[in-house]
Amino acid sequence: MTPRRFLLLTVLASVALAGVAMGQGQVASVASVSGAVEVQRGGKGEWQPTFPGNPLFGGEQVRTDASGGATLVFNDDCVVILAPSTTLTIDRYGGKPRRALLRLQDGALEAIVSGYGGEAARFEVETASAVVRVQSTRFVVRFDPANKATDVAAVEGTVAVSGRTGLIGPGVEVGAGQTSRVDSVRLALETSPGADTAAVVRAALKHLMSKGGRA
Repeated sequence: MTPRRFLLLTVLASVALAGVAMGQGQVASVASVSGAVEVQRGGKGEWQPTFPGNPLFGGEQVRTDASGGATLVFNDDCVVILAPSTTLTIDRYGGKPRRALLRLQDGALEAIVSGYGGEAARFEVETASAVVRVQSTRFVVRFDPANKATDVAAVEGTVAVSGRTGLIGPGVEVGAGQTSRVDSVRLALETSPGADTAAVVRAALKHLMSKGGRA
């Protein structure tokens, strides 16, 4: 082995070990983008454009502009679709016990999740006002930072929603075709008794995923 090759391998090994030590292993990849989509490496510093095939690491942030959107595929095949005007932080993904924690600062996302359940495997989306915990399901979350309001719609399966801003009382279980809203003073489960579940979900998706749910 030449000295140059040995030096190169040493440097690459050091970078890899540093990434593991910092918890920055690759956890997802960008499957598709539309409009302007950017990533902030390490959760700080300059925002850089990202493109299909680019890796994503723990601690990074992804944002879309007013006409943008992105599909993220995680290592465990869970899929997260970002609506326009959305900012998401991959706070944690993996580890033991297994936990996925995504922080939605603004905008809306749709997630398709499987393989999670119980304390040994938790998948959560947090906003400033709510925590959305899922098992195997498909759901939409939208957060409006101006009003600190979180809207959740379950497409399939069930999600548990609880408040974070001093709300007292238990959370609610949101089933397919149901929606929940959490703001600074209340946590409400909204249903349409007797209504067609598919129609309820379509209406919720249209509202939540259209430009991040903004009017």
